[in-house]
Amino acid sequence: MKFSTRLPTKRGSKQLNRLQLLNQLLRSKLWKKVSPNMTKSFKSCADNILAWEKQIIELWEDIQKARIVRTRSISSIAHSLITKSRQASNISKRPNN
Repeated sequence: MKFSTRLPTKRGSKQLNRLQLLNQLLRSKLWKKVSPNMTKSFKSCADNILAWEKQIIELWEDIQKARIVRTRSISSIAHSLITKSRQASNISKRPNN
């Protein structure tokens, strides 16, 4: 089982690494040994975490762009955070087929 050993270099990277590590754990061989009935719920959980991880990474990139350009206001960054968290919340509430 391989896990990311990359050291965080920027603020926020530590949280992203924790999510990535958890996602790797959920998708690792360890979970494949779980009974078939439970595997579906673990896969659903892993998919939800992956969706949140993507939203957080997108937001982090938006924040980095804002710092470089310096044209976005704090309120627009907050609005982006609210929008992306709602999108991720809607993804996690979808019924799994």
